[in-house]
Amino acid sequence: MASFGPLFAVSVTLLGFLHEHNAADALHLPRLQTLSSPKQYNVLLIVVDDLRPNLGAYNSSVVHTPNMDRLAAEGLTFSRAYANYAWCAPSRNSFLSGRRPDTTKDFNFLDDFRKPGIGDKWRSLPEYFKEHGYTTANSGKVFHKMVPANNDYPRSWSMKPFTPLCHPPDCPDSTANFNSHALRHADCIERSSEESTAGYCALNISKDEDDIEHQLEDQAVTDNCIRYLKRSNDLGKPFFVACGFHKPHMPWIFPAEFLAHYPPKEEIPLAKHPQVPLDSPMEAWHQPPKEVLDISTGYNDTHDPDIARGFRRAYYACVSYIDYNVGKILKTLDKLGRKDDTLVVLMGDHGFHLGEQNIWAKMTNFELGLRVPLIVRAPWLSKSVGKVTPVLAELVDLYPTLTELAGLPDPKSKGEALNGTSLAPVFEDPMNISLKKFALGQFAKPHLGQPWKVSAITKLEDINIMGYTIRTDRWRYTAWFRFDGIRQVPLIEEELSNELYDHAEDDGQMDSSCEAKNMVHHDKWRSVVEDLDKRLKHLIRLYPISK
Repeated sequence: MASFGPLFAVSVTLLGFLHEHNAADALHLPRLQTLSSPKQYNVLLIVVDDLRPNLGAYNSSVVHTPNMDRLAAEGLTFSRAYANYAWCAPSRNSFLSGRRPDTTKDFNFLDDFRKPGIGDKWRSLPEYFKEHGYTTANSGKVFHKMVPANNDYPRSWSMKPFTPLCHPPDCPDSTANFNSHALRHADCIERSSEESTAGYCALNISKDEDDIEHQLEDQAVTDNCIRYLKRSNDLGKPFFVACGFHKPHMPWIFPAEFLAHYPPKEEIPLAKHPQVPLDSPMEAWHQPPKEVLDISTGYNDTHDPDIARGFRRAYYACVSYIDYNVGKILKTLDKLGRKDDTLVVLMGDHGFHLGEQNIWAKMTNFELGLRVPLIVRAPWLSKSVGKVTPVLAELVDLYPTLTELAGLPDPKSKGEALNGTSLAPVFEDPMNISLKKFALGQFAKPHLGQPWKVSAITKLEDINIMGYTIRTDRWRYTAWFRFDGIRQVPLIEEELSNELYDHAEDDGQMDSSCEAKNMVHHDKWRSVVEDLDKRLKHLIRLYPISK
């Protein structure tokens, strides 16, 4: 199996296949006995944009993340957790509604699950907690800005969300762009370009800046998250507080002092596998976003090593900046005396490429586009403390998992047709790898003739390609299909291309060679391809998106 180095010390077979809707029932797994009391636990949800598993807790020796690593030492680390869509808005609409993108019908930054006839009657994850007596509060980017409208307030939140990414008049209670404020009052000590801050800017600003006119947005998010924690705690009810950090999303703007954790740019390692995977289809690749256009523009272009090193170092510095802010929030929880009765979740919304596979950013069906860090601390579940689990986890599993861990009624018993599986049994047995057999992802594209192009504002009716990917214990299999944007259905009989990658020797690191070559046409793996193709099409049919 894929060992992921010291993270995995367990043998897993590929045999068996359970549809996740019924996985727990099929395995006769009861809800946790530890949650049978009327006790309801608080929840602190920390969502970090574009965060890939480049953390010490994931055996990364490059990135300085002492606070996230400390959280992992006190909680359960999911070493194989995956987003269901490698783009901000579709991913967040998915895991905050507990439904897959094919169910939410959100593949862009225009639509959301609240559209009439889709999820207007669903209860979101925070809304479910609110309905059960919790104070719910949101600081920063939790829902993607304006999808749903006004960050789903007041349905999901007891207090008006603090959202520096959403501006008046859409969000009248928000401030203007915090990074713009900071850039007017401080200078870039180091930057990617003299003409622009589009790539990165190491700003001569304090990491503890308290003047709202000078703060970076994530500093403001931290301060307001702390205020919401204190206010929620004072109300005397259980609370669900969500804090959403924007960095390490591009452009990489951060306090320059975080560069001190890293060697000079010239010593930063480059991606070991910077080329498009051998024999992979054009659908698998995309052009770099505008923030990194200086590095390359074409298919399999050679990346400028000096620029690439600067970008990677800036990304790492942003991660360390967010780690510092996570530490401040966790210290506040400790000071409030709520550490022992608060469920803490730290997660990325999707993965990120830093030049690997000739790709910068997300928007792929590759391992790096979909794999995320997921750390959950539930101190009252002692068997999970300091453990690492190799279970295949998906972000769509968060809704049923958190509600069960917090002691709430099963959402499915209350009419919520969630697509995910509760991972709560894993907290009693971290090696319970039989719970799930796969993780499923997908990604939409508009142009049949130019499949390397992606757009966040592609309308549903203009989608012409949909790629689905299934990750099993050993394999990642991806198939790209024609998509009928009018009827909003994948045409699974019109398969454009497919991919097969072997993760048998995967050590869990970002520079793994497991997806350096597409093996779908190898005769040796013909039966594997046929089996996975059948499984994937079965799953697609389980989550129809026809009207």
